[in-house]
Amino acid sequence: MQLLNDERGFLGIYLTGLFLIGAVIIFSVLLTIAAVCRQNALASYSYFTEAADFAMHTAVMNGYSAANDEDAPQVETYFTDSFSSVAHTSYCCNLFTPQPGSPFPGTIQINSFAPYSQGGSLPNGTLARADGFWISLNIPVSVGNVPLVEQPNYPITMNYYAEL
Repeated sequence: MQLLNDERGFLGIYLTGLFLIGAVIIFSVLLTIAAVCRQNALASYSYFTEAADFAMHTAVMNGYSAANDEDAPQVETYFTDSFSSVAHTSYCCNLFTPQPGSPFPGTIQINSFAPYSQGGSLPNGTLARADGFWISLNIPVSVGNVPLVEQPNYPITMNYYAEL
C-alpha cells in the first residue's frame, strides 16, 4: 500500500509525457515537410524528363538519327520550347523564368546539354546505350506552404540522358 501512495515520481512522468507528445508533433511536421519537398522534386523531374523525351521524339521525326555537335543547337531548341510549354516558363540565355501558373518557385538554369554517341561515357559514369543527349538542369524545389515555416527553395541538380 505504501508504494501506491508514493507520489515522488509523478511530476517526472508528467513532464516525460509532455516531452514525448512534443517530440512526436515536431517529428510529424518535419516528416510532412520532407514528404512535400520530395513530391515537388518528383513533379519537377517528371516535367523535365517528359520535355526531354518529347524533344528527342521531335528530333527523330525531323530526321535527326545521331547525336552530334551540329544538331545539338536545334535539339536544344526543341527541348527549351517543350520545357517552357510544360512548365509555364519563358526561356532566355540558358535560364527558364517562371511565368504565372508555373509550379516552379524560381529560375531554372541549364547546366549542360551535350550530345553523346552510343558507347560513350556519360558524366554519371555509365555508358550510353544509344545516341542521345545528356541534359542537366539546376531546378529550385520548394517545400510548399507550411504555416509558421520560412519558405526556402532548395536548388537541386537534375540529370537525364534522353536517347534518340
